[in-house]
Amino acid sequence: MGSQASVDVSLSRPCSPKDIVMALLDSGWSFDFEGDVLFLLSSDIDSYDWQKEYAEHFNLKEFLDSHSPFGRIGIAMVFDGRFGGEFLISRDCISLSISINRICVFGTVPDFTEYVFRLKEVVSGFGFSDIRCEYVS
Repeated sequence: MGSQASVDVSLSRPCSPKDIVMALLDSGWSFDFEGDVLFLLSSDIDSYDWQKEYAEHFNLKEFLDSHSPFGRIGIAMVFDGRFGGEFLISRDCISLSISINRICVFGTVPDFTEYVFRLKEVVSGFGFSDIRCEYVS
């Protein structure tokens, strides 16, 4: 089994997951990685059955509209086309599972400062109470 790494941000107030996705896009994150989009259907409550679709066929507006105003959104995103992972975004938490082109400080240990720095603009705009970085080898 490989290592796992994540950044979890607890928001200080309930926020719209759709607004968070749009803020991520505005700050340099993208859902297109090598021509594909990885996402969870709005009906996927707990099975985490990630779907894959060609980016050229993916309609972000339809995807976001399929979610209730405060429904959890699952979508993989990359920063500047280089690194990222799967985001699970709820009304009070942003969770990033670092899985795409992981930036490491040594070996397989992720450079969490890079990920937190790239999330800073988004997190600051919504307010946060806690940020947790976790690595399990």
